[in-house]
Amino acid sequence: LGMGVILVDEHEKASHLNQRAEAIASAETGLTVQAGQIAAVDHEESKALGKLIHDAVHTGVGKGLHAGGAMVIHDEEGAAALHVLVSPLRSERTDLGLPGSRTAAVVFLSQPGRREMVPADVLQVLHGLTPAEARLAAELAEGLSLEEIAARHDLSKGTLRNHLKAVFAKTGIHRQVELVRLVLNSPTAMLRAG
Repeated sequence: LGMGVILVDEHEKASHLNQRAEAIASAETGLTVQAGQIAAVDHEESKALGKLIHDAVHTGVGKGLHAGGAMVIHDEEGAAALHVLVSPLRSERTDLGLPGSRTAAVVFLSQPGRREMVPADVLQVLHGLTPAEARLAAELAEGLSLEEIAARHDLSKGTLRNHLKAVFAKTGIHRQVELVRLVLNSPTAMLRAG
């Protein structure tokens, strides 16, 4: 999963971090997780994050009605480093099979400036693409332009346009933006490196 996920227990402590969340928390992104305490480096952002988590946990344990919320955490230079979404988890069984306290909320973390690699080999299988076509679709989904892809692989834009026409024909897509949406909404998005 290309996004960080932190499970939060009924005591408002991080009970589990996926690999991406661990990497985010250990980098200089403006977010820390120490002894289960989730905090932002900036004091005001930390208070806002704490309130989002507090409200989500209360809803998760059946004591509140907050739907969660979103915020931006800035790094030490003031740049937007993380997009954060906090959501309550309410169900009959919210321990999710993990030891310890009951899971009551989840925190999703994404880095807006980070480009994620979409696995081209999976695109080949899902859509019957050639390796070159799959690589093109993956790189477009990463946000690269045809010009950037042409320069990266020392190909002409005409060659790439021919590949793109073949991708459109095989996927039933007619526009580049639709192709990007198809790739990012497919199971390949779950497999992105992170």
